[in-house]
Amino acid sequence: MVEKLQRITVGAIALTGVIPLVAWGADSTVPADWNVAPITSGAYIETFNALPAWATGAGEVTAKSGLSASSTGLPDRTNNWFAAGDSANTVLALDTAGTIITNTLGEGENNYVPVSSDNPVYFDLLVRFDPVDSIMDESMFNESKLSLYINSDKQLVCRTTVTNIADDLTLDTNTWYRLTVKMMGSTFSVLLNDQPLTFNSSETLSINTAGESGQITQARFCGTGHLDDLYISHQSPAYAVAGASSAPSVTLDSYDGLADESKTSVLKWLADNSADLLTAIAGGSTVLAEATGLTAYVLNTPGLVASSAGESQYALGIAGIDVLSDTQVQVTVSLSVLNTEFTGSINGVLKLEGKQSSSDAAFTVLTETTFTGAAFTSGSATFTFTIPAGYRIFKPVITVE
Repeated sequence: MVEKLQRITVGAIALTGVIPLVAWGADSTVPADWNVAPITSGAYIETFNALPAWATGAGEVTAKSGLSASSTGLPDRTNNWFAAGDSANTVLALDTAGTIITNTLGEGENNYVPVSSDNPVYFDLLVRFDPVDSIMDESMFNESKLSLYINSDKQLVCRTTVTNIADDLTLDTNTWYRLTVKMMGSTFSVLLNDQPLTFNSSETLSINTAGESGQITQARFCGTGHLDDLYISHQSPAYAVAGASSAPSVTLDSYDGLADESKTSVLKWLADNSADLLTAIAGGSTVLAEATGLTAYVLNTPGLVASSAGESQYALGIAGIDVLSDTQVQVTVSLSVLNTEFTGSINGVLKLEGKQSSSDAAFTVLTETTFTGAAFTSGSATFTFTIPAGYRIFKPVITVE
């Protein structure tokens, strides 16, 4: 009898004596640096266009279109992570015949993926569950940091040192779900279709202490069910900023202080404008000073990286502030680039800071808007902000993020 168990075990360390460390090689590599271009280089991604070596003998690849399964409610992935590599549009029909298949994981020279609260690891996949008829080998749970499956009542079960059942949730075994596990060192959380689940009223659970602390070595699967689009990375798969489709020919010497989202946007702009940037540099270094590159990025003008360009070649400022009401302020921004009134869109953020009186110690950021998509016409663009009541002194600020 093949017992039906769709289970994911993360971090089992039953490798000693099986794969000598001196000859270690991971099935799958999780990049240390997520935020690179092209953006998908920062994740381990398995599209199941073909059966991966680690899944040999554990099922077959089959057409997704041939499955009678709904995808209603699946969250959108703005970055469309799998579109480029998933041309076959296939899934893994899992059937391990009572055994366990193991996808060993590593990062760099390590035979593990480091994980902590400051460096989380995300496991994300599309899954169509089969319920458990009976528990297989209890030792499998003891070897794992966490295990997920659905029971005969179609409830999502998370096993650590105890059995946790997701609150108020009954799954449909004919429906695809996007399951995400966020590992944070000694704790983890589970999301279904990007919505956090609670177990016994808690969104955060403690892992089992199996294996080395702060290390993930394996993702394991057993039983039957269907899987697709397996993603493992240090960044959330629901990341909302579109990344570059190719590596930029021109880079910055530093990205200090930029949040992931801003760095991604800058890298994409550098890649999209590589040809114009190289023309402006005209045979010079392809590594730009951060201040020079970010100025060109914010003003969306590759020509500003030319050695002949400088601060005198652009003028960006606030042309006017009109208080429309106690809760609305209108700001007009002026821009000229290379001695010409600018028409088009720029990047960056316009922030409106305020004080209630001159005696306030510091300005408070009241609201902000991104410039991307906002058109300048003949060097002018106007924005209307809704603000808290009571503010009388305002300071607009233009920043990268």
